[in-house]
Amino acid sequence: MKGMIAIILLILTSTLISQTATAPINGNGSEESPYEIASLENLYWISENPDHWVYHYKQTNDIDASDTINWFDGYGWYPIGNSTRFTGSYDGQNFTIDSLYINRPETIRIGLFGAISDAVISNVRLTSLDITGREMVGALAGVITERSFITNCHASGEVTASRHLAGGLIGLSEGNSEIRCCSGNCEVTGSAVVSFVGGLVGSQGEESCIEECWCRGSVTGQNYTAGFIGRNYQDSAISNCYSACSVTGRSIVGGFVGLVENASISDSYSYGPVSVAFVGGGFAGSSEGECTRCYWNIETSNQSTSCAGEGRTIDEMTFPYAANTYVDWDFTTIWHADSLLIQNAGYPYLFRAFSAEPMPPENIEIAVVEGDAHITWDAVTEDLIGNSASPDYYIVYYSESNNQGGDYYVLGFTAATNYTHENVGLTESSMFYRVEAVVLSADELQRFSQLRPGMSETRVREILRGE
Repeated sequence: MKGMIAIILLILTSTLISQTATAPINGNGSEESPYEIASLENLYWISENPDHWVYHYKQTNDIDASDTINWFDGYGWYPIGNSTRFTGSYDGQNFTIDSLYINRPETIRIGLFGAISDAVISNVRLTSLDITGREMVGALAGVITERSFITNCHASGEVTASRHLAGGLIGLSEGNSEIRCCSGNCEVTGSAVVSFVGGLVGSQGEESCIEECWCRGSVTGQNYTAGFIGRNYQDSAISNCYSACSVTGRSIVGGFVGLVENASISDSYSYGPVSVAFVGGGFAGSSEGECTRCYWNIETSNQSTSCAGEGRTIDEMTFPYAANTYVDWDFTTIWHADSLLIQNAGYPYLFRAFSAEPMPPENIEIAVVEGDAHITWDAVTEDLIGNSASPDYYIVYYSESNNQGGDYYVLGFTAATNYTHENVGLTESSMFYRVEAVVLSADELQRFSQLRPGMSETRVREILRGE
């Protein structure tokens, strides 16, 4: 009898944690009426039905994918697309997919999507993911090819290749594919001697391109390892991108790119620390291509030389920018100067790739009444490119100096559009305030609880980035 009870309990437990595929209720898969993905069960339905990999989809809710750690005896999520490629479209509509888990160290083409061809993926936000594969491993997709188009997609978490071709967003991009206005904030690792590991993309070839993208986090590999991309070759191009990743590698290691071969990079920069055992540089590890108007920070990278790019100091690369830095860059439609040192620690930031960032609050007013400073502002309703936005919190900072280059300190946090600085004991002319609206990812929301009044604005940025 005891044995029977144990068997029944085992079966019940297995049933509770098993994966379930549920067809979407709305949509027919056409471009005019995409299938509406509202749950993890709907998402898994795509994975389970290769004959539906030619259709169109849009996500309509945030999806909690944390249960995927229990799927397939611990192997986790099964990617959409493999030797049979996904050729349809998926619009995440800026909803999140949180805590996706994959542990398939002997399987190639690993990510939310394994392999896509002539497909369009847009507005996907992957948070707190944990992904491991053999090669061609990326948070969003293992490999994209045949004129695939990726736009406004973002990922944070851990990406590991037990061998090579790992990227924070894409493992391998080829076949005239395009990646635009995307970002990654991941810990990326590749273990093979020839790693091809990058903070955003592992390798790009066959006349593909990456534009207006950025990444931060960390990248660890052996050869051909870099903050942004491990290898850029075969007439491919990168423009208007940057990396803030820390990089650790053996040889052909760079702050931005490992190897540039018959390809080009323009109007891009890096400033993360670079640790290299043998051959490497502040911007590029090895270059047999063109790097035009590209820069790296010789101080923060700990690298004074590079085979490509131009070395600059912190003061030259952060606002106000030196005249010999970011020469002829487009600061009208692509780049914005971080004049308030809010968005990117004073470095230029990408207007479209920061679409999740809300507009700064307007009409800030201060009234001092009986020793208290009453601060009010208008509610923020849009992000930097005009999309609707709803801030999670407003952070109120203060300083006793109006020096723009000096640090501000946290006064408090609020979800309202007003804050009172009690018993300030000062006049309006002797205290300075700054208010920032923040929209937080799932990772950032967890870190937000670590913030305390009195912290410097610089430290706030570091904590929210997970540093």
